[in-house]
Amino acid sequence: IRSFLGARTVSTFGNRRLQTLKLPADISIAQAIEQLKNQSVVASVQPNYIYRLQSQNLSGLAKKKKGPSVPTYKPNDSGFKNQWGPSKIGAPQAWTVIKGSSGPNAVAVLDTGINYNHEDLIGNMWRNPNEVAGNGFDDDGNGYIDDLHGINTLVATGAGASNPMDGNGHGTHVAGIIGAVGDNKKGIAGLNFQVKLIAVKVLSDVTEEGGTSETIAKGLQYVSALKEDGINVRVANHSYGGALPAGAAVDPIIKAEFDKFATLGIVSSIAAGNDGTNNDTTHDFPSNYDSEGIISVAASDSSDKRAGFSNYGATTVDIAAPGKSIY
Repeated sequence: IRSFLGARTVSTFGNRRLQTLKLPADISIAQAIEQLKNQSVVASVQPNYIYRLQSQNLSGLAKKKKGPSVPTYKPNDSGFKNQWGPSKIGAPQAWTVIKGSSGPNAVAVLDTGINYNHEDLIGNMWRNPNEVAGNGFDDDGNGYIDDLHGINTLVATGAGASNPMDGNGHGTHVAGIIGAVGDNKKGIAGLNFQVKLIAVKVLSDVTEEGGTSETIAKGLQYVSALKEDGINVRVANHSYGGALPAGAAVDPIIKAEFDKFATLGIVSSIAAGNDGTNNDTTHDFPSNYDSEGIISVAASDSSDKRAGFSNYGATTVDIAAPGKSIY
C-alpha cells in the first residue's frame, strides 16, 4: 500500500491493524482515500482528524449561595473555601454518605496528561499492578514499557510513550476536580477524596495543537485493554472535541472505540464544546456520538446558568456541570 501511494508509514497501532500514513505532497487526502478504499487489503480508510482541547476559565473565584439546610460535610482542604462547584452539585451532602473509595474503581482522564507528582494527586494516582517499576521491560505485554500511571500517545515508542506527565496544566486541573486527595489540609478537595486516576495523555501540551484521531484512538484502546485485563475502569473523562470537516458525518475509528467502551461498561463524560453553539444543528464530536455510555456535558456558572461559551442542545447535550471560573 505504501509503495502504491508513495506514502510513508508514521505509526502502526491497534494490534498492528491500523496505520497512519504521511502522503507525498502531490497526493491529496481525498485522492488517497479514493485509491485506498478500493484495495482488497484495506478494511477502511479515513483522515487523521484533529481534536482540540475544550478549555475555558480554568481558575478563578465565584461567590457561593447558601445551600439547603441538610446534613453536609466540609473537608479541611485549604482551598475548599474557593470551590463553588461542589455545593452546586450537592457534593457536601453526598460526602456525609461516601467520600470516594480506596478500592479497585478507577477513572481514566484522557487529556493533556496529569502531573502525577502533584502533592494533592500523588496519593490517588493509579499504579499499574502488572508493571515492575524501572526494569525497562513491558511486564504486562501491552506495548508500553513501565507504564506505571498511564501513557503518552503523542510519543510513538520508548520511555516517553509511558510518561503521561502534563506540561499544559489542563489535565492536572481536571484530575484535581475528579480526585484531588480530600481532607489532607492541602489544595482542593476532589469530588472523590479517594480514587484511582489513570493518566492518558492524548493531547499536546500546546493547546492549539490538540490531538488527532490516532492519539485519541490509542488512548481509548489503552483504556479498553486495561478493562479487559481486569483493571476496573468505571468512568473516563474527555475534554476534547470539535466539528469534523464538511461532509464528514463520523470519525469511524473513534466512534468504534466509544462503542467498545459501552460493551465494557465504561461511562464517558465528554465536554459538549466551548463554541457557544447548538450541538443539535452544529455537531460536536465525540460528544454527539450516540454510543451508549456517553454523557455530553455543558458548562454552567455559579448562578446555575449556561456559561456563555458553552455549547448546548436539547437532544444532544445531557447535563450541565460547573465549568466556569473553577478554582
